[in-house]
Amino acid sequence: MIQRLRKWLLFTVLIGLVPFLFVGFQALLDHRPLRLELFFAKGELLLLCCMLSATAFGDLLDTPKHLAVYRDFVGFFAAMVVLVAAWGFGECGTASGLSNPALVARWSIWMFIISVITGGSAVMLRDI
Repeated sequence: MIQRLRKWLLFTVLIGLVPFLFVGFQALLDHRPLRLELFFAKGELLLLCCMLSATAFGDLLDTPKHLAVYRDFVGFFAAMVVLVAAWGFGECGTASGLSNPALVARWSIWMFIISVITGGSAVMLRDI
């Protein structure tokens, strides 16, 4: 169970964050300050949140029957993250959407934390 969670964290979560590393490299080359808004203000992290939470559903399909209450609990939060993150990304992409970069960055980070917790929980529930 821990081995599978470790693989999930490395190959899904961390590799999913690699594009943000290149944003930082480019900012350093352009001599711009590294701020959260630089990395997350456009809402791209919300796409990663959708992906992590949506894959949690796939892991929850293999959950044993005796863990149905836990499966439903984690599944509810995964569904909420998918819906809220998708809505937030849609808002970021419209002209009248979310125009406060600091707010978008902080909100994206919180959604990412929740999606990692729900995704990791789904991975662990599958192997119990």
